[in-house]
Amino acid sequence: MAGPNRLPLLQLSRRLALALILAALALMFLASFAYRLSHPSLVKLENRPEESGAGEQAGGGMSGPSADSMRHIAELMTRLSSEPESYDLRLELAEHFMDGADWKSAAAMLNKAAELRPLAVQPRIYLGYCLFNLEDYRGAAGHYEQALALEYDATAKVNLAYIYKNFLNMEAVAAKLFDEVIADPSTAEDLRRVARDLGAGQD
Repeated sequence: MAGPNRLPLLQLSRRLALALILAALALMFLASFAYRLSHPSLVKLENRPEESGAGEQAGGGMSGPSADSMRHIAELMTRLSSEPESYDLRLELAEHFMDGADWKSAAAMLNKAAELRPLAVQPRIYLGYCLFNLEDYRGAAGHYEQALALEYDATAKVNLAYIYKNFLNMEAVAAKLFDEVIADPSTAEDLRRVARDLGAGQD
């Protein structure tokens, strides 16, 4: 009689594991929500493929992830436990954590993703974004520098210039980067305007 009971027990253990992951995620997102409330002046540096621009205020989007989103993250975490070397899973999880402003969890995923694919640009751009929001400005600049050494990205260059100017006392270097982005004919017009606005007062 033991055989027929094995599958229900296995299903129960999986549901329990999923419930535990969901509870842990809820705690993480509550902590990140509290952090955002206490740091309303952080500047959001955008570099997501579906987004554009830089220097937006991070005060918006204060609501946490939906229940469906948290369930999806829990499912991805379960898959990752059996596929720990999956670059794609780690990048997708990092994006979800970034959407929930859980910068530390996102950075942990991205660091491993960068190890798995040393020449991949996106994890380093995302790491720059995460570390900026964790107020590790030198670390953020370092990752943007590494990304730009691998592949040109105008938004990453604007973000790097912004950090140089406002947090690392490198105004002259920042001015040069802003000017390069503005002068580049391939720069999108909205990003050119952002570069002009963020670089204003450099002369």
